[in-house]
Amino acid sequence: MADIVKAGWLFRRTTVLKNWKREWFILTNDARLRRMSDPAKQFDKADDVFQLSRCRELRIGTTQVPYNIDPPEDATRAQLMQLVPGEGDPWTLCAESTDDLLAWQTSFDDVRQLHIE
Repeated sequence: MADIVKAGWLFRRTTVLKNWKREWFILTNDARLRRMSDPAKQFDKADDVFQLSRCRELRIGTTQVPYNIDPPEDATRAQLMQLVPGEGDPWTLCAESTDDLLAWQTSFDDVRQLHIE
């Protein structure tokens, strides 16, 4: 199994109903961002996986995430991020704080540098 680079709670905007859902995310050094409903399930099969090596663009914060996306309650637009793949729907995420967003962004950038296709 690949090494964990970062793990923690993020809010994910669902693609169909556009609701915010709090989920556990694990970023591994093989450029996979795995999401699951609970940290106790981190060794089970992930609910979904985003391949960072196929990420065309990483949008961070107020000016880069589209304006029609409102953050979850008690969060600000400065906490938003969007992972945009070459094909398929983007993952729109919200960190629990701006410090947490910076930590995720740094981790994404570090892993993406190792796995750019």
